[in-house]
Amino acid sequence: MASPAPIKHKGECGSSLAWTALVLSIILIPLLTLITDGGRLLTVRSRLQTATDAACEDAAWSAADYRTFRESGEVTFEQNYVWLARAQTTFYQSLNDQNRLGYTAFIHVTPDFQSALMACSSSAQVDLLSGAGLVGSPLTISTASVSRIRFRNAP
Repeated sequence: MASPAPIKHKGECGSSLAWTALVLSIILIPLLTLITDGGRLLTVRSRLQTATDAACEDAAWSAADYRTFRESGEVTFEQNYVWLARAQTTFYQSLNDQNRLGYTAFIHVTPDFQSALMACSSSAQVDLLSGAGLVGSPLTISTASVSRIRFRNAP
């Protein structure tokens, strides 16, 4: 003997489609945007740190006073600020994907002439996809780096 067919009510037709649409719009789509933002933030952080390290090394090498080291063996920086332009150029050339990833980066270089150190800090304002149309501001990512000139006497 066959089982009787289930009774369908007119009001239930298409309700699974409505529940699927509700779950997708409330849970799944925002979750995917958060995952996308997380990946972008990690990528921007990594590239920002690499660019800051490169700019800080370039600033330290550009500011080194080679003549003083050859003459007296003392490690010092020159007092001109040509190194600042070189550091900024290196930084921004290292971050050639700012428009594609949607962020704006800045660098600040501080010389310590007494210790022959360059301290660099950078930050990036990242526009979030999950904040689009909602109350929220861009997220700020910060990095730092320190470089020192290490001369070596030729044998």
